[in-house]
Amino acid sequence: MAVRQLTFYHHIFIEKESLQFSPEAFSGCMAHEFAHIVLDGQKNIFIGLWELLKGSKDENTQERSADRLVIERGLGQALLKFHDEHGKTYKAYKASEGLTKQEIGALLKKQNLRQT
Repeated sequence: MAVRQLTFYHHIFIEKESLQFSPEAFSGCMAHEFAHIVLDGQKNIFIGLWELLKGSKDENTQERSADRLVIERGLGQALLKFHDEHGKTYKAYKASEGLTKQEIGALLKKQNLRQT
């Protein structure tokens, strides 16, 4: 992934290159970053600090969990748009960096089936 975002205690730092995305794609990007804050808030603070100090946080699991939360909260289309635009400007996401476009599409389809 070429665009880097960082969350640190309820602060999100982004590269200015992130501002080149369409409003929908940028919303998907920011929703993903906010999802990290929500997920971190659900953890015991001591476990979070231990993971930070030890560096034992499983980044792939964290990224995939954040993507799933974005989809559950109704911003899956924006996340998919971010992946589309990111892939055109930078290299495409790999499964090790979070959910792939195919996985996001499948979860959105499943979500739409449940709502109908």
